[in-house]
Amino acid sequence: MKDHVKRMVEEWDELNEKVVKLSNFIHYNPIFKTLGGDSQLLMSKQYGAMVDYAYYLKMRIKLESRE
Repeated sequence: MKDHVKRMVEEWDELNEKVVKLSNFIHYNPIFKTLGGDSQLLMSKQYGAMVDYAYYLKMRIKLESRE
């Protein structure tokens, strides 16, 4: 595996861990419900952006692995 692909895989792994943690916080931690509406909205938007980023990073990894 090429070095830059290895780095992307490492980045995806780290990002995926953060996505899971944020998802668990939003969906299962009662503290999330105590946050202000703006904070909840921003955190939810951040989660969506992280999911999108992880998806596109994974697609790049797949593409680079075939070349």
